[in-house]
Amino acid sequence: MNTSIQPPPVLAECHDISEKIELCENYGIYIKPIARLNITIQLPSNKNAGQTISFPEIVDKLKQLILPDQFIYLRVIKSSLEFIRLEGEVENKSSFKNLLSKLENVTIKLSSYVDVLKVRAAEAKIVYPNRHDWDSFFKDSIIPNDELKPGERADTIHLTDLPCKWFADKKMYSPGTDLMLIKPSEHVLREIFSIFGEIRLIDVPILNNCFTQLRRQPAIEVLTSTGMLNLPTFEAYIQYKDYIGFVKAMDTFRGMKLLHIDDQKNAFTANIRIDFDRTKHLSDREIKKREIDKLKAIEIEKIRNATIEREKERENKQKELTNYKAMLDDSIEDDDDRKAGMDEKSKEQRRREREEARRQKRLAKKQQEEEKKLEQKIALEERKILIAQRKLESMRLLEELFNRVKDKVEQEENEIRQKQIEEEIQKRQAEEADLEQAKKLKMEQEEAELKEKIAKNLEKNKEDDEEIEHFELRKDTVIQSESKSPKQSSHDGVVLPPRSVLLNNPKIQPIQVKPSLYDDEPSNEQKSDGEIDTVNESQNMSASSDHTESAEPHN
Repeated sequence: MNTSIQPPPVLAECHDISEKIELCENYGIYIKPIARLNITIQLPSNKNAGQTISFPEIVDKLKQLILPDQFIYLRVIKSSLEFIRLEGEVENKSSFKNLLSKLENVTIKLSSYVDVLKVRAAEAKIVYPNRHDWDSFFKDSIIPNDELKPGERADTIHLTDLPCKWFADKKMYSPGTDLMLIKPSEHVLREIFSIFGEIRLIDVPILNNCFTQLRRQPAIEVLTSTGMLNLPTFEAYIQYKDYIGFVKAMDTFRGMKLLHIDDQKNAFTANIRIDFDRTKHLSDREIKKREIDKLKAIEIEKIRNATIEREKERENKQKELTNYKAMLDDSIEDDDDRKAGMDEKSKEQRRREREEARRQKRLAKKQQEEEKKLEQKIALEERKILIAQRKLESMRLLEELFNRVKDKVEQEENEIRQKQIEEEIQKRQAEEADLEQAKKLKMEQEEAELKEKIAKNLEKNKEDDEEIEHFELRKDTVIQSESKSPKQSSHDGVVLPPRSVLLNNPKIQPIQVKPSLYDDEPSNEQKSDGEIDTVNESQNMSASSDHTESAEPHN
């Protein structure tokens, strides 16, 4: 079974621009929703040995099913013994539901299969980062990120497969300029993408001369109605000052592709790739590193140019010496010929020979001087090369030293921060312990006060109980004495108040009356103390009752 999978086209000609959304009308840049679907063809379980499937036949059958609509592209993304999965894209999202209804649950018949094959279709899921992706990337990174520094947070978008011609400055190029020579403009990029927020920095690697050969993306072939076009593409990094601008740009391009309309009203779409910067390309550290690499490349280029120039000078000097030797040989031969035919002019000849000898010496001396100068120049160039190499080495050493110092400072800051956190924890624990101790002392004090109050209340209740018992005892004694002797003479020496007063106020004490001369003295020997008290109380009660009875007739 043929399992070759073709990549999706990046650029395509667009025939319907009804769903365009404007980004920058001055440069003809728009966006358009991506209408992409997945088509699954279920293969029968019973297959014959050596049976094959023709992918072009499947593509033709599917194209016939969706007529009059057309696919922008249709490619196989997965092939197995159970099913074949294809991915396709159409022009408009508005006709997407109608297209799915044409492909869902239909059957097709292939020439290599007896059975019909069932077709299923559904909207394709477009892979695009969301907020959780970039939040977790910067939060869970192995290398710690400083969210206050640009480039080490979610603020940079990375765009690839951008056509150079679409973002070029039209004033810099004529209409007939070769497409491979056209380069994008940072000014155009800034003007287009600044609609989402203020831009802090833009970097286009192919605009850097030192890295043009390394970072240039390959050209993309586009089939148009006028023929095949090769459009070079580039990548760009755009960093926003605020997080809101970054989020707006990412949300705007979600599920979208780029649309360009040129001056002749020809429309093309580009499936550009957009992602947040995962390499910290526009962080301060990476920018410094690229500057150092740029200086290195410039020095290397200077050394290479100096070497080439030195080789050219050496070749030119060698050619001059060779030509001079040839001329000298020719002149010597001519002199020999003239000497053979002119004996009478020997003196003149010797004079010429002496002049030639002197001339040869001068030429030799001049040649030695030129060679010496050339050697000095070569030594000077070698010295310059050595100095440049030492500069590069010193820059590397300084970079490494700065990185180590920075790591050490960060480590010390982390240790100080950790120490401060531990001190704060200890201080908080000590404060909590003091608070617990004060709370415990306060509870003990309140408990002691409560116990003291309870003891006082118990003592008071005990005194009240004793008074009540004493009163009850006195009341019983009075009642008994009244029942035994209702009337007693008052010559016993005790005057009792009325019974009602005595019952209501048990604290009233009987009045002691001195006995008269005519009162009979009681025999203390025959009476006990308890009996004396009982008699006195009864006499007092009787006296009070007599007093009350005597007062009633008077009233």
